[in-house]
Amino acid sequence: MTAGQRKMMDAVHDFWKANGHAPSLRELQEILGYKSVSQSHATLKALRDRGWLISSPNKARSLRLSSYGIRLYNGEARRKEKWPNEIL
Repeated sequence: MTAGQRKMMDAVHDFWKANGHAPSLRELQEILGYKSVSQSHATLKALRDRGWLISSPNKARSLRLSSYGIRLYNGEARRKEKWPNEIL
């Protein structure tokens, strides 16, 4: 996980704890200091592609950490760990 991806995971996690819902792309842009929304989108896509974050298609503010992402966030996942079945 890159430093930028870790910052994104932290931002999503902290926003959820503070507000009870996921941040929008624009809110993530502001939190992380990105110059454009496309930077937020690209980082989120990378995290979703790896199975660390999940979201419902066509549903606003549905972003959340997957069970694998929670383990990774808590430091329990290891680099060589296989993907859990729920993400495949």
